Amino acid sequence: MPRPRLSLFVFYLLAFALSWTVWYPLVAFRLGYGPPASAGFHLLGSLGPAFAAVLVSLLPFSPIAFRTLLARLSWRRTSLRGLAFAIGLPVTIGLAGLFAQAQFSGSPMSFDGVTRSREFPELTGLMVMAASVLFYGFGEEIGWRGYALPVINRRLDGLSSALVMTLPWALWHIPLLLSSPTYQSLGMAGLAGWVVSLATGSVMLTYLFHLSGRSLIVVAIFHAFIDLAMTNSAVQPIGTQAMGALVTLVGIAAAFGCRHIAKDAFWPRSEDGAPARRI
Repeated sequence: MPRPRLSLFVFYLLAFALSWTVWYPLVAFRLGYGPPASAGFHLLGSLGPAFAAVLVSLLPFSPIAFRTLLARLSWRRTSLRGLAFAIGLPVTIGLAGLFAQAQFSGSPMSFDGVTRSREFPELTGLMVMAASVLFYGFGEEIGWRGYALPVINRRLDGLSSALVMTLPWALWHIPLLLSSPTYQSLGMAGLAGWVVSLATGSVMLTYLFHLSGRSLIVVAIFHAFIDLAMTNSAVQPIGTQAMGALVTLVGIAAAFGCRHIAKDAFWPRSEDGAPARRI
């Protein structure tokens, strides 16, 4: 018999264990307890939520079956409109950030470095996009939106589910907060803003998951491209702040939409109209 609470606990336990184990060399090096570690560990560790979701979905007490995750990764449920939104909105936000920093600095708008990542300078162009989509997009979203969100939504409405997901999502990042120069440069005020941005992102991704007909492809691409927009080498702190303000405004609009997502909205109905026990 499906047991949602147990399955959610096991999912989070596995997601944390898998990611944190892979990220351990990064933390050990940063704290002075180990040799230099490749930034590739950061990417590989981001696959933890996806692997956790797959593993838990194969267990008999899981309310979400493996076939459901596969179905939500199908191109057949992915619309061109959804893909256009998932790519177009991050690109628009990124351009606005570059425009804002040009206005504040009094210099011409520049795209120099836009195809490079501050975190992975050795990757360029299509390699950056492919890595972001695979590791940050699918690596995280198969777990967060594909597995955890529908289970939480069994008891909470869309907005509450999105906000509740923020805490474990933030805690999952702890090893990166200790090891990544990007996160360490935030400071306390920046860290608080980062938590707010996670909550905003969770709301946006929840609403997009709803609008896209439960397409994990759409939310994975959106997640990847919004990360690229805010972490490419062309963006300066003032540009990041401008983009953060825009993301907050979009998140507020998405929050109103999430308020209308009812409990069990991500769950199909059985013939008698009740939520199915296992999907």
